Amino acid sequence: MPGGRDPYVVTIKTNPKISRRLICFAHAGGGASYFRPWAATLPDWIELCAIQLPGRETRYCEPLLTSFDAVLEPVAQSLMRLTDIPTALFGHSFGGLLAFAAAQGLSAQGRTPQLVAVSAVRAPHLPAIRSLAALPDAALLAAICDLGGVSGEALQYPQLLQLALPILRADFNCVESYRRPQAHETISASLWACGGDCDQGVDVKSLSAWSAHAGADFKMRLFSGGHFYIAEHGPTLLTEIVNALKAQESS
Repeated sequence: MPGGRDPYVVTIKTNPKISRRLICFAHAGGGASYFRPWAATLPDWIELCAIQLPGRETRYCEPLLTSFDAVLEPVAQSLMRLTDIPTALFGHSFGGLLAFAAAQGLSAQGRTPQLVAVSAVRAPHLPAIRSLAALPDAALLAAICDLGGVSGEALQYPQLLQLALPILRADFNCVESYRRPQAHETISASLWACGGDCDQGVDVKSLSAWSAHAGADFKMRLFSGGHFYIAEHGPTLLTEIVNALKAQESS
């Protein structure tokens, strides 16, 4: 990174010949490492980066952020330094809201991404279904299990779960402090809304409502599965993103 390493950006895959950059935003409780397996699917001309928020993985010792604006401001500053080549953003769940808000900021600075793909998240102008941040630990874990965010094996290690709970709670506080845009607020990037056809929290109607925020072309892509459908279908979705960027590069 110009001027030194940026703690908010983890570069997972790069080489001197890149012509496009894909920047990924993880779900609540997640970190940059979630996207490391994607590196094997990407061609050499795409650099893969992921956003790393404080309080997790390599930044575990740093204080957690608990408001959406507190997260967005430094992330937006980091992204401004990554727009030297055409860029695509992908965000899953909480990361989808963050990717969309970041794309709005980039567009306001005349640095609109080529593509913004939001995954497993309701359209931003829709009200939240429920509040999770204030739930007791047991109820919060149960809600995460229902979404498929915690495996049965992980439940056997309560000490690890106790480490994860503050991160989850902080991220849900961020989601719940998000100032939701009006339905007419759009971005001029290509906008994709992706999800699982059995996601109990994000049904087809709330996913298709993202079309209200598309100032350019809009695409909705459904896969079999629930909230974490990308665990199985991530490579397929990634191939579609690569093909879209390739088409834009050759046009």
